[in-house]
This record gives sequence, C-alpha cells and structure tokens, in this order.
Amino acid sequence: MTSSVSIIFPVFNNWELTRTCLESIKKLNYAKKKVEIIVVDNHSLDNTANLVKKNFPHVKLIRLKNNLGFARAVNIGAESSLADFLFITNNDVTFDSGFLNNLINFARSDPKIGVCGGKVVTFKNGKKYPDGAANISRLTSRIIRLDNYQKTQGVDYIAGTGILVKKKIFKLLEGFDESFPFYFEDLDFCLRVKSLGLRVVYFPKALMYHRQSSTASKMPSGWLNDVWYEGKARIVAKHFPYWSKPLALFFQLLFCLYVFFTKRQNRFDSVFKALKKTLAHKTRGPQLAKRRQLTQKQILKYYGQGKVFTARNSAPFQQVILKDFYQLLTTNYPTKRWHIMEFGVGHGWNLPLMVKYFGRITAVDIAPLAILESKEFGFKHVSFKLLTKNKLPFKDASFDLIVTTEVLEHVPDLTKTVEELKRITKTGSYILVSVPVYWNLRGLSKKLMEARLGTGTWEPARSHPGGFERFLTPPKIMEYFKDFKIIKTCGADYGTAWSPPAIPVYPKSWAPFFEVTLGKIPLVKYFGMNFYFLAKKT
Repeated sequence: MTSSVSIIFPVFNNWELTRTCLESIKKLNYAKKKVEIIVVDNHSLDNTANLVKKNFPHVKLIRLKNNLGFARAVNIGAESSLADFLFITNNDVTFDSGFLNNLINFARSDPKIGVCGGKVVTFKNGKKYPDGAANISRLTSRIIRLDNYQKTQGVDYIAGTGILVKKKIFKLLEGFDESFPFYFEDLDFCLRVKSLGLRVVYFPKALMYHRQSSTASKMPSGWLNDVWYEGKARIVAKHFPYWSKPLALFFQLLFCLYVFFTKRQNRFDSVFKALKKTLAHKTRGPQLAKRRQLTQKQILKYYGQGKVFTARNSAPFQQVILKDFYQLLTTNYPTKRWHIMEFGVGHGWNLPLMVKYFGRITAVDIAPLAILESKEFGFKHVSFKLLTKNKLPFKDASFDLIVTTEVLEHVPDLTKTVEELKRITKTGSYILVSVPVYWNLRGLSKKLMEARLGTGTWEPARSHPGGFERFLTPPKIMEYFKDFKIIKTCGADYGTAWSPPAIPVYPKSWAPFFEVTLGKIPLVKYFGMNFYFLAKKT
C-alpha cells in the first residue's frame, strides 16, 4: 500500500525559487492523491504567498503573521499534516522524478529507520558537489562529511534540506527544537531520533538538487557566525557526554585561533556569546535529574501518552547471542510448538529471529507506540498485548519460554515483575534474560557520576526519562532467579564496557571478538556491558 506523505517547507519571499520547487514536486512520479504539499509562509514581504495561492491552488498555504524561523514554521506545518510521513525541505530545491518513490520505499523497508534522506547535489560558486548527510565528532564537535556519498549508510544526521520521517516519530519527539536560532535543528532532531534506538540513514538512490544558502547568503556574516556557534554550543550541551564537553570547547577555541591567524577573522566573540546564551538556556521537558521521584503510575502515564519510548537493544551482537540460546533449545525441544512471550518488545527488532525458531509468540509492552512499531513487521503468528497494570494478564503456567532483553533494569518494582514472569512460566520451561551490568569502566563511571550529580547525568542522550535504570551485577540479577536452574550464561560488548563513550578502541573487523567471543570465557563473562542467562523453572 502506498504511504501518504506531506511535503513541508517554509518560505520567506523569493517567489521564483518557490515556483521552481513546486513545479518540480508536480513532476514526481508518486501517487498524486497520496501527496500533500504544505507551504508555510514566514510573513513574506513580497507577493510570494498570494502567488502560491493563485498558481498552485492545491497547495495547503499557512500564512504566519511574523517570521518565526525555520524550526517553528516546520512544526506548524507538521501539526496540520494528515499523512503517514513528513518530508521536510526548503524552497531552493528540485527533485529527480523518482526521488520520493525511492526514498519512501527505502524508509518502509526497515522498521529500524527513524529518519532517512537522499543524495543532495549542491550548487555553489558554479560548482556542484554531493551533500545531504554528515556526522559529528563527539571529541571536537567538528561536522564531518561522508567519505563516500555513493553508499547507503548510517549517519549522525540528515540535513534539513530533505528529511523524511514518520509523522508519529516527529510528533513523539515534539518536532524540531525551536530554541535553535537558524542552524542545527536538523542535527538535534536526528540525534534525538537516534537516542530512541532508531537509525538515521543516508540513501543515495533518491536524488535531489539544492542551491545552497540562498537564504543564508543574504544574512550578515557576523550574525551567521553568532547563530552557528550558538547552535553548535547547544548541540554539545544537549547531546555530548559530560567528559567530552570541555574537550569540544577547547578544540573549538583552537579552531577560532587558527581562523584568526589564517583568515584574519575574529570568531571568539561569537563563541563566547554562544556559551553565555547556552548556559542561560533551560532545556524543555522532564528533567532527567528528577527521575528518581517518578512513581510507577507516572511511568505508565508517560508511556501511555507516547512521551517516553524506550528502545530495546538492537545491536547486531545481541542477535548472534540470542541465536545461540535459541539453537540450544531447538536442539533439545520441538520449539515450533512452543508458545513464547517477549516481555518488552520495543520496536520488535528481536521478532524476525524469534519467528524462525518458535511457533507462537506473544509480544507485550507498556508503550502503545512500541506495539504499533512492532506490528509493522506483519508476522502472522505474533500477537500483541498492551500492558496497563502491574499484574500480567495471563494465566499461571502459560508460556514455554519468556524472553526479556534490556528491560528489567527499567521496571519500578523488579521483585514483583520477576515473580509475575515466574508465575506465567510453565514448570520445566525457561526464562531468557539480558541486562546491562556495572562491573566495568563504563558502568562504574556512570554509577560514580550519578551518585554525585544525579540520575541521568551520565550520557543523557541515552537515558530514559521514564525508567529506573538499576545498577545490576550478574550475581544480583541471578539472585532473583535462585529457585530456577541456571542453564547457560554469557557476557557481551566489552568494547563499550571498557572504553570512554564515543571513542572506539578497536577496528570494526574485531567487533565479533570484543562483542561476543570474550563473553564466552569463564569469569570474563561477568565484566562486559551486558550479561545474558537462560534459567529453567524446576
């Protein structure tokens, strides 16, 4: 089925660019009835809004009484959208005829994709070069262009020139952060999408063209420097780990020094203005430091309103480890006849592997949006249940296997949750558990910092405002299952466990050894980032 999409872009003056963009949209080979065009006029001082209404009557035109900026204009446009997807862009772009069809088909191909964007051919000073996506260094805060713009790949962000996102994800994250003055609202949004556990992906087979900085080129250079550094400072404050924030500032000052001596430009004023504004700025939303005060009822309310969306572990190594456990069971039992439950299905990323080994699966979660995401896989023998109470809505001894990965550290009453899981497990059947543990550098650092500065202060972009992240150890979590027989244990992800955040300590080719193989070694298995065990009810 063809998905509906709203193409949203703000305009401020410049009718010719707007007309060219709208003409290009008309030529897209996507089902016309599924495309909604929303133009948000940021109080143009020329006749742009009237000309849009006259020449393109099918366009939904929203007139603003003041110029509210790009982020606010996009959010207003998104509020009026009736579509499944939002495509956010500018008026200084044109498209290849197959652009939208290619991009939306790609977005639908994988439920893990939160944001995607195509290849942008940018024209500047008579030259053209590929653009559309980039990464950001967590050490220096430098924006890093891709090495290869011909390759589909995960990135830190898609440029606001062309962002495709599901409307429900945009709504869940409350849209763009309007505190960003001119730049970086796209980077901020994509990093927030990634903090949900979703992917941000660059897809070069969808092609569009951009006349770079047609708006920015008309702005004073001093003002552009001010808003650039203010935006970057807010990115660092909002998304960088605490240990890297002073390093990012240090390298930024070094860069300003370099520019001062090589180009005779003074950017120090802009940097210090940005720091002053950022320090005075209060972040919207629930404060992570107050997370300890949340009650269980409040947590359920957060999830029920879709304000919190805890993503389960989607790392490739987890599927390798789960496969080992599943094969162990399949070797000894007719698992295709089993009825199993995944407790905390999240985005449903464990389901594709589960359906290969087990006959009937019940997937449960307390987040309505998690259930909706998981249903998109369309598996016939998987049913879904939304949990709203403490007691699981199943009879005693209902399941042959319960799988719960990266969930038990979040539940407010761990003892009661474990007892409920035991109750619905058949005698002679199994529970498979994984949790993050803290006998490692990362875990101990987190524990020490949060003990002094408050819950959620370690890697805030990865924290869950509605969860209680316990400091578990392998013996402590297994103690909850002392009346079960432990069949198999293993550890995982030693690179993350023993390195500072965002600093890789080994080449990607070594990942299988550091993420999986080390976890099979006795004693060493207890010191990874994650701990897994299979327990049998006797």
